[in-house]
Amino acid sequence: MVLLTGATGFLGSGLLKRLLHAGWEVCCIKRKTSDCLRVKEIMGQCRWYDLGQGVIEKIFQEHPIQMVIHCATDYGKEPGGYFDVYRANVAFPLELLEYALKYGCQYFINTDTFFVKAIKCPQAAGKELYRSAYTRTKYLLTYIVKGQIAGWDIAFLNMQLEHLYGEDDGEQKFASFILRQLRENRSQVELTEGTQIRDWVYMEDVLDAYMAVIQCRSQFGIRRFHPFEVGTGEGHSLKEFVQAVKEQTGSSTRLLFGKRQMQQGELAYSCANVRAMEGLGWKAQYKMADGIREMIKKDNQWKGLGYESSDSGRRVWHTDR
Repeated sequence: MVLLTGATGFLGSGLLKRLLHAGWEVCCIKRKTSDCLRVKEIMGQCRWYDLGQGVIEKIFQEHPIQMVIHCATDYGKEPGGYFDVYRANVAFPLELLEYALKYGCQYFINTDTFFVKAIKCPQAAGKELYRSAYTRTKYLLTYIVKGQIAGWDIAFLNMQLEHLYGEDDGEQKFASFILRQLRENRSQVELTEGTQIRDWVYMEDVLDAYMAVIQCRSQFGIRRFHPFEVGTGEGHSLKEFVQAVKEQTGSSTRLLFGKRQMQQGELAYSCANVRAMEGLGWKAQYKMADGIREMIKKDNQWKGLGYESSDSGRRVWHTDR
């Protein structure tokens, strides 16, 4: 049985569907206020718990949890919310680890981010980081685990994701924002120079990566930190990505590169080293252009079914269609 966090989110909901399809029994932790629209049709196929005092231990007491998959996160977008970010990105996963160890859980799969690479850059020393609270707390969790894992009877599998994108992501995410602007043929969109190099990895490839790690879990020894970088292994500039979306949508929107300043502390370059993942037999199937094409096609299907984007960045079902 699997304990999954973040199951109502973009990545977590996709992973939940994959796990159920593969025959896993799944327990999910969510906030009481979570938007469950992405998982509405499958909620009855798994067990759900609202996060609260004593809930985590209760789950481990009631179910034989073999594996924890941690996808929940706090991006720290609210000003002054560092303590909430710390609780979500450090304290919460450490509590999950505490009870996983207490009740003999064998595997902990953590969702990490390429943003943490900025901390290791010499240029970042003493400087503000892009999404600083998010980046620093994600880094802090793995720093703590690396220092303690030799004494813990669990295998810690760290999935460091590159720039994930796909259909039905939150509208505040970059790829979704760009797709919406171009599909609506806005007169113009102001952007940075777009020189940032990113490894654009499509959602289906990321889900395949998680399932590959799960399938190969018996290979991973306990008391060890097992790092995996998840991406295509190819870098493309932000400008290339946006131009590719424009080309495939046939948009007439003018792209004004250089009108905005790059965020302070933003990484100039990130690309995955995929050797560890390929060693498990996984390889990204979607080149950037292929992923964009699939994202647009599936976004068309969503709209054809009557889903549209709400102001909150979620999908809203229109019952009159």
